[in-house]
Amino acid sequence: MVRERVGDWRLAWRFALAGLVAGLLVITLAQTGVTAGTFDAGQDTLFPAPSPDPQITFVALDSRSQRTLGAYPWNNSYHAQVINYLAGLHPKAILFDIVLDHLTGNSVEPPFEATDPQLTQAIRAAGNVVLVCNAESAPRPEFSTVAAAVGDRGLGVADRANAIRGLILRPAPDATCAENETDEPAFLLALRISEKITAPLTVRDSVATFGTHRIPVEQGQMLINFSRGSSPSCSYVDAFNSACPQPDLITDHIVVVGTKLIDAGDIYGQAVSFPHDASFCPVHRPRIVLDHLTGNSVEPPFEATDPPLTQAIRAAAIVLAATFSLGARYVLEERERRKVERIFGHYIDPRVARQLAATRSVEDLISKGERRDLTVLFMDIRGFTSMSESMRADDVLAVIQDYLDEMSKLILKWDGLIDKYVGDEIMALWNVPLEQANHALLAIRCAYDLVSNAPALQAKLATRGLPPIGWGIGVNTGPAVVGNMGSQDRLQYTALGDTVNTGARFCSAAPAFEVLIGLATYQACSDYIAVDEVPGIQLKGKSAEKFRIFKVTAIREEPGSPWVPMPTDAAASAYSASQQLYARQSLFI
Repeated sequence: MVRERVGDWRLAWRFALAGLVAGLLVITLAQTGVTAGTFDAGQDTLFPAPSPDPQITFVALDSRSQRTLGAYPWNNSYHAQVINYLAGLHPKAILFDIVLDHLTGNSVEPPFEATDPQLTQAIRAAGNVVLVCNAESAPRPEFSTVAAAVGDRGLGVADRANAIRGLILRPAPDATCAENETDEPAFLLALRISEKITAPLTVRDSVATFGTHRIPVEQGQMLINFSRGSSPSCSYVDAFNSACPQPDLITDHIVVVGTKLIDAGDIYGQAVSFPHDASFCPVHRPRIVLDHLTGNSVEPPFEATDPPLTQAIRAAAIVLAATFSLGARYVLEERERRKVERIFGHYIDPRVARQLAATRSVEDLISKGERRDLTVLFMDIRGFTSMSESMRADDVLAVIQDYLDEMSKLILKWDGLIDKYVGDEIMALWNVPLEQANHALLAIRCAYDLVSNAPALQAKLATRGLPPIGWGIGVNTGPAVVGNMGSQDRLQYTALGDTVNTGARFCSAAPAFEVLIGLATYQACSDYIAVDEVPGIQLKGKSAEKFRIFKVTAIREEPGSPWVPMPTDAAASAYSASQQLYARQSLFI
């Protein structure tokens, strides 16, 4: 829930606003047509790409051919040799998708002036060669007059997604060459020869009829259904050398001769429905169109108002709105989490701080005080005030620093919250700010470690020439008020109440390396600790009858497991030995 996680209902409207803006953005873009290109690209993805028709074979002017035969364009005798080879394999039709409107300047044998008759003879002998033209260029008369037909390249116009999606079925007379007697594209003329179609092409409404073929059209264009993969092919240089690897794929096939060379200047964007070439080489254009005229179905396109895409736009609006909303929520909650970690990172273990940040908000922790049961632990150094009066200031700070470092690590180890340092006194809390079911036992186990660490700390102080220290510990359990307290300029998360005050007095009454606890703490841990009741201690402002005090003498891991004595004696022995060592060292200073 937003209020539970963020802690302020006012943040909820930000999520709603983010989602509303996202949804309105999608709807606005769809209505204004700005997303038209995206619509077309989505249609490409939704429309499945068919496999190519193996009845179409193309001969490609590719980079391998150029490396072998030299820079393109080539001598017309090369084309003559290729056509002669292909014609000898008896294809149904040869669509020569290169405009034969130029001579070359290459130094080849025979000289280029003598190459036209060879190409003319090859085209005439084949009898089924279809040449291409456009409004700007056409094959020279010596070639067009002997060709089976001359047709327009039929190149369509780029759409809203800047892609070529179709070919023009019926170019206007002024948009094609005079040699195109039927005003038809070259690929239809090749199909006409292949299938011996004599009826003219007719276009009515959105359907074109060509022989037995029914072709959906849009604005005079036949849309191209780009196929996955490639048809059987042969490199131009292999055909030139009469060495196509699969000559049987030329016999009784339609053969398309075209260029894949980028420097031929005939490369443009294509619509793709499956990963394949991002650029559309001209050799693919008639091959793909013939593919689905001869073997693949041609289906009409979706309209932007058709249900599939309309529903997709609606779904996109919903998803985008949800994404914006969740994103805004994540950012706000992440900011709250970092605030909580920053506030408590110095007082509790980082792991506990992260857990706290995941469940409580800054608003809850800072503004809302609460009353809850907790366990408080106090500890301070015995006689340190008088001892520090005879020490150098830097030695006093060194002792305090080592003591606070070691003790704080142990408190954090047992998931305690270090509430404050007051000189040599440490105050730690359990069951705040996160709930801990066994908070009293955690505090007792921590107290055990605080005592057992005494020998190691004495040794550390001794190596630095510092005096040994002893500390007492008081632990109390009960209700207290917790929250962020202080002035407006300086706040601190702490606890107050009689439970806290009594715990501090237990600490004051505890001899060095002993742990004094109250009745509530003992009752919470009675299965895990052994105690001796301490008679005769009068706490300031408290009656002895009401406040029974106990000294912890042993602890155990589980009920029924062996008892482990409190390390009070070992700590006292280490203190005594270190005190003697320090006294001897002082004699030589």
